[in-house]
Amino acid sequence: MERGAANLRGNLILAILSIILSLVLLELLVRASFPMYDPSGQVKFDRLPDGTTIGPRGAVFRQTKNTGDFDVEIRFNDCGLRDEKSLTAAKEKDLFVVGDSFAFGWGIDAQDRFSDRLQSILNRPVFNLAVGGADFEGYHSLVRYAEANGAAVKKLVISVTMENDLHVYDSRASQDSAPSSERIVMPRFNLFRLNAYLASKSALYVFFTHAVHQTTWLRGVAVQLGLIRPNLEGIGDENVSREALASSVRRLFELAAGRNVVILIIPSRRLWVGEKARRAQAAWVHAAFIEMLRASGMNVVDVRDRLEAGGNPLSYHFANDGHWNEAGHRLAAEALSDALQHWD
Repeated sequence: MERGAANLRGNLILAILSIILSLVLLELLVRASFPMYDPSGQVKFDRLPDGTTIGPRGAVFRQTKNTGDFDVEIRFNDCGLRDEKSLTAAKEKDLFVVGDSFAFGWGIDAQDRFSDRLQSILNRPVFNLAVGGADFEGYHSLVRYAEANGAAVKKLVISVTMENDLHVYDSRASQDSAPSSERIVMPRFNLFRLNAYLASKSALYVFFTHAVHQTTWLRGVAVQLGLIRPNLEGIGDENVSREALASSVRRLFELAAGRNVVILIIPSRRLWVGEKARRAQAAWVHAAFIEMLRASGMNVVDVRDRLEAGGNPLSYHFANDGHWNEAGHRLAAEALSDALQHWD
């Protein structure tokens, strides 16, 4: 009986090792045969010692979506920014754009971003300082980074993503600096974090998810099992407090100090998706935030009316991704040009 148990354990170990070896070989095969699925070639960012996030200087990446929405090249210049112009060439009269992945141009070619289109419309340099994942704290860091590299940032467009930029910024520093003994962090399993981790490490996993998204019945099964969250179910929380609105306005006002600033509002998709009560709440947040900005004396460009004019505001977003497509960026550039054409 002991001999049978030993054989069972041996066979089990052999089976596990065989599975691991097979997965490793498949991973290598996919990387060699289908380099577009290799996550090492996907866009990534570096964090400087002071916390500023930039791209790897001089690096070139591919940015793809496993749903097939986009496949574009991302180039970072010598300052780690997605801009063909170097900050050393910037002059005081030039325009700058700072923001998160929307302003960065997530999923579209650089020349199709609203910053580049604005540059063509106004016929004057527009420098793009945006990176993916930043918020108002990150915007401050990026502007300081540009200034440290010789740029005089006097004319600035700040894009505000209503789905994820509004926070209680004033309390963040005290929360982050609290002694570890005063913070309780409970580890928990997060399926979407696991998905992001695997997508950043495994070409085989990227290949598999691409196949799932491109196969209707497999995608349906994955949605039912909770392995895929449909695009319009991943919209940011619309329940933003008055405290968060006030804190966000104060943070923007600090960034605007001493500069000519225009705030570009990127509306939340929650305005058009979901239950009536949730859409109404998102509409209140949208209107209240803009009212507070204008009451503070800031120039605001709200593209909501333009997005809704055609009756299908979601058509300016990718079908399976929350970012603007080329049409969305074109619309934003046109709206900004109307507001900026009289700037000296």
